[in-house]
Amino acid sequence: MSLNLRYTRLGLMTLFSLVLLLLNSDLRAAPISECAAIEGVFDVAISHDGQLVAATWWDEGVKLWDTDTGELKHTFSDLDGTVEIELSRDGSLLLASDRDVAILWDTQDGKKLHTFELNPSNTLNSTVYFTPDGKQAITGDFFGGILWDVASGKKLRSFPGAQDTSRGEIVRLSSDANRLLTIDADPRLVYIWDVESGEKLHTFSDVINGLFSLDNRYILTRSADHLSLWDADSFALIRTFDISGLLGLNDWMFSNDGKWLLTSIEARFDVWNIETGESWIRVKAAPWDNMYGILPDNQSALIPRPGSDRRLIDVWDIASRTVNYTIDLGSIDTMIVRSFDISDDGRYLLLGAAENEIPFDRTVSLWDIQTGTKIRQYC
Repeated sequence: MSLNLRYTRLGLMTLFSLVLLLLNSDLRAAPISECAAIEGVFDVAISHDGQLVAATWWDEGVKLWDTDTGELKHTFSDLDGTVEIELSRDGSLLLASDRDVAILWDTQDGKKLHTFELNPSNTLNSTVYFTPDGKQAITGDFFGGILWDVASGKKLRSFPGAQDTSRGEIVRLSSDANRLLTIDADPRLVYIWDVESGEKLHTFSDVINGLFSLDNRYILTRSADHLSLWDADSFALIRTFDISGLLGLNDWMFSNDGKWLLTSIEARFDVWNIETGESWIRVKAAPWDNMYGILPDNQSALIPRPGSDRRLIDVWDIASRTVNYTIDLGSIDTMIVRSFDISDDGRYLLLGAAENEIPFDRTVSLWDIQTGTKIRQYC
């Protein structure tokens, strides 16, 4: 999932830990092995224990590497155009989806465990999640979400979204996996479901998108000219954020502690103060604005800098509204970020990026956020 902000998408979308990498001096000392460019990277992910790096390719399926050594452990090629991947919390399972099917693999021996059949009428993206205990998985597409039993591969229940693929959006799962959000963009409805019981808990009207905060205290919805913050238990309105005059919502995400909200909407980035509703930091959006996020320390934000011939990522100190330092990813003509993930300790950045605009060849690389240096590429 790309914090597009896979670290968002999707919301947004999950963060993964690389704490163990700090204990391995060889990782930082080893020379970078340059790779032949690999075509079509869609999504990247880091396992929670920091041992595995995964990436998806349009025509080569999913690749799984050892983070420390860069050794290719497995290639999973049973999907026709992989869109999104997710690693279970213990790193033992990998779930990947294309448009109408999701497949579950064992990361140790590479064995395919189950195939989950999705809605055959879905023509666009599908998304995937594991519950924190790894016992269940959720797949989502424009028709809603499906809860699966990981051990048996059986479908447990469905959560409706849109009635046809032109009117829906991707589902979102709360970080504790207790609630699911499905979206029907026309007639502009967002549904909140209890995952265990399948009960519909609430319907938000006249909204076109929705998001859970990472601490599960809030639900955020978008209307034409404002964002609305709701109490996740009572569904009472807390406050709104003015976005009048802006159209396309690229992405949005909460800080882990629920105090800050980062939005990328049309031509600008905003870091909002949740308590006051104030736009605390506002930056004009760069044309390549698909790499941004709030770091797990809840104090720093990654925001692309516009107006440069370099791909520059400014690391902002949120409280003081100042740029601490800048990460230089390369020339604006030779680096296009497609997807990324950030480790739970906020030290490492995994990029799925283009290294040439033509023919859009992609590489997967690991960067040290604090020093702005590239540590390793994965081939």
